[in-house]
Amino acid sequence: MSYQVIAGKWRPQSFLELVGQEHVSQSLLNALKSGRVPQAVLFTGTRGVGKTSSARIFAKSLRCPNSTDFIPCNTCETCVGITSGSSIDVMEIDGASNNGVDAIREIRDSVAYMPASGKYKIYIIDEVHMLSNSAFNALLKTLEEPPAHVIFVFATTEPQKIPATILSRCQRYDFKKISSKNIATHLEKICNAENIAFEPSALWLIARQADGSLRDALSFLDLAISFCEGKLNSAQLQSVLGITDRGILFDCLEALAARNPKEVLTIVERLQQTSLEPKTFADSVLQELRNLLFIKVNPPNVEDLVDLSEEELKRALTLTEQMSEEDIHFLFDMALKGANDIPKAQDPRVVLEMVLLRMANAPRLEYLFYTDSPAHAQPTEAPQKKNPKKDLNLPKAEPIPEPKLVVAAKAEPLFAVKDVVADWTKWVEVLKEKDALLAVKLQHVAPVSIKENKLDLAISKGHEFLLPQLQKETEHLVQYIKELTGTSLSIHFGQQQNEQAMTPKQLADKHREQEEESIRKTIESDPLYVATQNVFKPKNSIIKELK
Repeated sequence: MSYQVIAGKWRPQSFLELVGQEHVSQSLLNALKSGRVPQAVLFTGTRGVGKTSSARIFAKSLRCPNSTDFIPCNTCETCVGITSGSSIDVMEIDGASNNGVDAIREIRDSVAYMPASGKYKIYIIDEVHMLSNSAFNALLKTLEEPPAHVIFVFATTEPQKIPATILSRCQRYDFKKISSKNIATHLEKICNAENIAFEPSALWLIARQADGSLRDALSFLDLAISFCEGKLNSAQLQSVLGITDRGILFDCLEALAARNPKEVLTIVERLQQTSLEPKTFADSVLQELRNLLFIKVNPPNVEDLVDLSEEELKRALTLTEQMSEEDIHFLFDMALKGANDIPKAQDPRVVLEMVLLRMANAPRLEYLFYTDSPAHAQPTEAPQKKNPKKDLNLPKAEPIPEPKLVVAAKAEPLFAVKDVVADWTKWVEVLKEKDALLAVKLQHVAPVSIKENKLDLAISKGHEFLLPQLQKETEHLVQYIKELTGTSLSIHFGQQQNEQAMTPKQLADKHREQEEESIRKTIESDPLYVATQNVFKPKNSIIKELK
């Protein structure tokens, strides 16, 4: 017997063997058991997730005479005929090559005939979105009122191209991308059954490269078996598939988290020894920074969202302990800009190196948010000399009288607490020296009132997203106000109303508009401008500043 590729050999033959699509298999099995069989079914999803396989399984479940709870036996003549594509009662049609109205007319004429055996006659149309508008129109009437013995099963990767009149007559099932964890587990099962030695990390590389497509993963596995002699290993797979070395990638992330430019240079040298494309590595850095942020936020199903092996997840957890959410966002923005610049560069590798070094030298954002102000810094002890000088037999010095303790007068606060509202813009400017990022956010905050040591602040419209960030920093804001006014206030944030005070940003914009209006009036009253207008008589004139 000739060799059969793994994707064909391990194609699922029942709903129990379908990988990662439990929501579809369970729904169809329940419909079959309850007798609520739809006469038109639409399977949608990306390539290689089980749409066509599910269509064949659905057909076998309906027609197999030996099925148990609608699980086909896969040994009878009916099941074998459907699997091989030779069944006369299950017609599998390729929508891409039979997209004309004539092919649909043949189907319309044949639905009137009863099946040669069994209860149902089933039409499977793959890539149904490739049918022409005329073909869809020819199918519409038959689909709306099909004979009781006919069932249509459609499969497509682009459901948005199917007319709404067809969609409304079908029961739709959306197939999800299969998680890397499920793919890796299935590949391990296949390798054990085929007696193929492997490293678990190698299977994870294949699963991640497949991007949710099990068929792609099985094709990569076939390639890997041919390339790797004796045992599937990560090093050889990275070479043949052209993907990022996960060890180098996590070493790079650890160096960036530690802000270690020297280690980054070492990693850059290791990258130069590989054939990896700079854009591929930059994209991998972006993906892992995204994973770190998801782990930091810690949603309930984080393991399903990040697609990391157990070893990689441990390293990622260690990394998130060293970085704040703001820091990860900051590094992601820098990496994103670099990834966009790399394809446009004459030497992409140089751009990647500069981006990584820039990220390694970037400041840590958490210090801007969470460290104490310089006023609260603890004094450090003076370093002791390592080699004190020997005694020189100098004359004994006269004792110096102890200085008298003089209590310094308490410094006056820069602002009176009652003037915080009136001097809000000045106060925000002073705050820039202590916390620049917080001051930038407060540019969009207006003071409303201050009563009984309670300060009401309003966030301008369009900047409501700042509310959770400012609420997190309320304690720091209270501390800064206390340093500048000598009074501890409670702070409440709300949304700006039409009649309330303006924010520093709004005041600055208003002042700039007034200046521009004053300059415009001055220019329009200039005799030379008036004479020019009289000579040329333009319909429209615009005054612009030349820089």
